[in-house]
Amino acid sequence: MKTPVVLVTGAAGGIGAATVAKFAGSGWQVVATDGNAARLDALPVPDLAGRVVGDGRSAAGCRAIVESAIAAGSYTMGSARRESGRRANEAQ
Repeated sequence: MKTPVVLVTGAAGGIGAATVAKFAGSGWQVVATDGNAARLDALPVPDLAGRVVGDGRSAAGCRAIVESAIAAGSYTMGSARRESGRRANEAQ
């Protein structure tokens, strides 16, 4: 089984940084993204799967961020969608 991957946006802020730390501490691969490169680099989590400086307010920015998260987990866009759908079905 692959290690789960989570993408945390706004990762350099208070709630975002706490979310990054919680997932990383639970064994997830964490891709942290934020528009502030200096604060993103200062996150005190050394073993992140990725740090992506990006702006999710545009379609191109969202795509770049998601592609980085998928690459970190060796997922393809299709497998990520299937996994997301599977989990949604289990929750019902």
